[in-house]
Amino acid sequence: MNEQLGKFVTEKPGLTVAIILLITILMLAINVSPDTFGLTKKDVESEDQWLPDNKYVIANDDISENYGVQIDFLNIIVQGKNGNVLTKEALIDILTVEKKIVEDEEVRYILHPQQGNVSSIASALTTNMLKQQGVSEENITYDLMLQTLQDTDQATLNTILTDGAEDIGMFLTKDFQTNLEKGEVRAKGTMMLIMINSERYDEVEEGGFNPLLDADEAIEKKIDDTDFNGVDRMGIIEQEYINQQINEETGGVMGILLMFVFILIIGILFVTYRSVFDTVISLLALVFAIMWMNGIGVILGLTFSSMYEMVPIMLMGLGIDYGIHLVMRYREEKEMYGKSIQDALKITTLSVGGALFLATLTTGISFGSNTVSEIQPMREFSIFALVGILSAFIVMVTFVPSVKMLYHGSRIELFFKRLIDPIVEKLKRAIFGDKAFEASKQKKAGESHLAAFLAKGSLAAEHHAYPVIGAVLVVSLFMTGLATQLDTEFDFTEFLPEGAQISEDIVYLTDNFAFGTEEGDILIKGDITNPAVLLAMNETQSNILDNDDINEQDPIDSILILMHDVATGDNEDIAKHQGFADNYTASDTNGDGVPDTNITELFTFFVQDEDYRMEAISVLHWVETETNGTISYTFDGAVIRVGVNSQNGATAGAIKVDLENDIKPLETLVKNGEIDQVIATGEPILIEVIISSIETSGIQSLIITIVVAGVILTIVFYIKDKSLVLGILTEIPVILVISWVFGAMYLLKMDLNVMTIMISSMTVGLGITYGIHVTHRFVEDLSELDDIDKACTSTVTNTGTALFGAAITTIGGFGILVFAPIPPMKKFGAISALAIGFSLIASVFVLPTFLSLWAKWVKKNDPCYFQHHTDVKHKIEDDALSCDDPVKDIEGKDSKDTKPDQPPSMPGPVSEDETPSDIVTPTDPANDKSLDTPVPEPEDMGEPDGEIATQELPGTNPEKMNEPIPPL
Repeated sequence: MNEQLGKFVTEKPGLTVAIILLITILMLAINVSPDTFGLTKKDVESEDQWLPDNKYVIANDDISENYGVQIDFLNIIVQGKNGNVLTKEALIDILTVEKKIVEDEEVRYILHPQQGNVSSIASALTTNMLKQQGVSEENITYDLMLQTLQDTDQATLNTILTDGAEDIGMFLTKDFQTNLEKGEVRAKGTMMLIMINSERYDEVEEGGFNPLLDADEAIEKKIDDTDFNGVDRMGIIEQEYINQQINEETGGVMGILLMFVFILIIGILFVTYRSVFDTVISLLALVFAIMWMNGIGVILGLTFSSMYEMVPIMLMGLGIDYGIHLVMRYREEKEMYGKSIQDALKITTLSVGGALFLATLTTGISFGSNTVSEIQPMREFSIFALVGILSAFIVMVTFVPSVKMLYHGSRIELFFKRLIDPIVEKLKRAIFGDKAFEASKQKKAGESHLAAFLAKGSLAAEHHAYPVIGAVLVVSLFMTGLATQLDTEFDFTEFLPEGAQISEDIVYLTDNFAFGTEEGDILIKGDITNPAVLLAMNETQSNILDNDDINEQDPIDSILILMHDVATGDNEDIAKHQGFADNYTASDTNGDGVPDTNITELFTFFVQDEDYRMEAISVLHWVETETNGTISYTFDGAVIRVGVNSQNGATAGAIKVDLENDIKPLETLVKNGEIDQVIATGEPILIEVIISSIETSGIQSLIITIVVAGVILTIVFYIKDKSLVLGILTEIPVILVISWVFGAMYLLKMDLNVMTIMISSMTVGLGITYGIHVTHRFVEDLSELDDIDKACTSTVTNTGTALFGAAITTIGGFGILVFAPIPPMKKFGAISALAIGFSLIASVFVLPTFLSLWAKWVKKNDPCYFQHHTDVKHKIEDDALSCDDPVKDIEGKDSKDTKPDQPPSMPGPVSEDETPSDIVTPTDPANDKSLDTPVPEPEDMGEPDGEIATQELPGTNPEKMNEPIPPL
């Protein structure tokens, strides 16, 4: 396939360029105007996308949708001046903004149709004051509340706030209770709660109508238009608003980083190539690849999320490697070996193109392996990276050679040489000085030093193979021990841009407000009117009370608890109902506190009584049907809500284990077929599930990458070089690098998260890329040089130098992410850059050690193994090597430049007195025109080495055997 591609690109360069340009234009059009093609570009992500698609998440969604009133909240964080939001001036500011919000039409559209859908400390305080004054609730207006605040002094407000501290604490920061114990009535912050109708989120159109964002912007305007006297600032926290703010913050910064990487790569390429033309076409090909990736992303319906922002930056560093390898190999073939433009490009496409294809395959596998992840952003990030890498490979191996084919020897090149090159030369002289410029014309700056360093390193590794391997294994074992101590974490707030106001508001909310407790939920699906189900629920609740991480004040809420409270009146927030109490008592025939008869009737009471319906709907699910005018109810689900405290996720795993043990009585009913399902879910359990999913995804992707890449390399190298171990040897150093990377993460005090977990498979993919180039070139050099030392030196100084330049650009592409606004991106960039550096070291200094040992073993068992290998250059030139029957030159040395049409064995020089027995005299020597050709003098024959394969040796032509042989 590579031969056909090389032939097509070099023989039809114009058509190749035209095809690439047409595809690029199409992808650009799809990305810029997807509507034209009936597509939609998704560029908004939500917190839900980070949840894995498994039974826990499905159960949690079931509870959110079917239990309780469908309400979401918009929070407005309020911070008071001088650290106190309970001053009279601050309360008036809050009430003023609340009044403006309630009166806005766009805000009213998203409000939940429920009394008290907008509330704050100011409105709650003044409403209670007015009620105590005898004002009925329907007569209370915002103007009246504002006037009441104006007429009340601070001392009176402090007294009212102190008396109602228990009721208003939910509105205030946690320091309120602490200050109150000190005798101070103050709190540094409060929040305004706005209840949103959840159905409005269903109306959001991608890139179009968004009632939530419209309301957010209206509220923001109301806040900006208010002159505050006691409030320092207000901040909006709502999902659509958060998404917009994150996109604005990250989009700007990531755009700057992308531009910075672009400029950095221009500098690296210019220093590496010393050519404006080669730099321009490599960069142009890279831009085309990014356009392809974006267009295909739109076609596949991927979300251009915050994680996507990293991919173009990564691709800049990864994709440019292809250009470097292609250009540097082309120059080697053309300048060092004197190949024509077409032959040099054919060799480049055939040799480097094959290595690049393998490298692309393994790198693609490393990223593509993460598509098994249950977390959507991880899957889509992997797909974007995979598409980008494949696009870069296709564009680089077709566009770059075809453009070079069109350029070299053309009028355009002449134009550049006459017009552009003098300008560039003047700039170089101005920047570096005349002496430095003249020196650079003789040798590329730093190249000789780098090549010498790499050569010494490779030879040291080759001559001290076992000590090197021993040292590498010791380091790898030590780093593996450190890696086992890494923790895995997940916190959505970490994906907020650092320094952004929205991020500060969210952190302020989570750090300073006590939202009661977290909630773990137990979902039960099936016929819950079965007395056995209620009995198992009661046993489960008894088990829960023994857990360590539950809220002791209000641990459980369920239909059992609700029935007990309504029947007994033990809960001061729920009024006792005597009729229900009598029925409840009668339904408990055995006196164990759990009804065993008339359960449907008891449940129906809650459905039909409006005073208790809202309480029941959060823990009970029913389906209403009407038959012949008669309404009946089927009760098919219930939820046990458990108040827990995971200590910011630290005990999430323990909570999950406890609740799953608690529900064993209900699980028995599932096994017996009495109910359909029981599952523990809720926020802390979801955190644990996400962490588990991250770890599982990382392990799966790593195994997939290692196994698939190893199999592919083994097959390819067996087909190419008849070796079953060469592919595995190429992979071993890279696998060791994984331990180095994770050990370094531990030393740098970094945890595994949804981003860094992907580094393991990515390290294998990128590291194998470098290893493929080294192994591929080593076998090629060894087949020509037939000397392991020389092959190591040639491989490392040629391929190693190119790899060094490629690694620098890749490190730059990934490393620039340390300046990203999102912390996980920073960690990902830093560790990725470190992994690439480790992979380069392993490929250039460790891998040659394994290869040299392999080569020695092979030559020991088969001395002619490498002479049987047909090198790509000989294939192009129709040359072939033979070890079984070597050609002897006049000094008796093996010649490796024998033409395939020459006899397999040729005699050496003969004297006048000798007639070789194996030479047959032609039947008609008179017809041989060559007899008239004078024999050249010895000094005109040229040196025997180098050209001997293409010149006729004296005494080797049967038709000239009678001619005198010149003295040697």
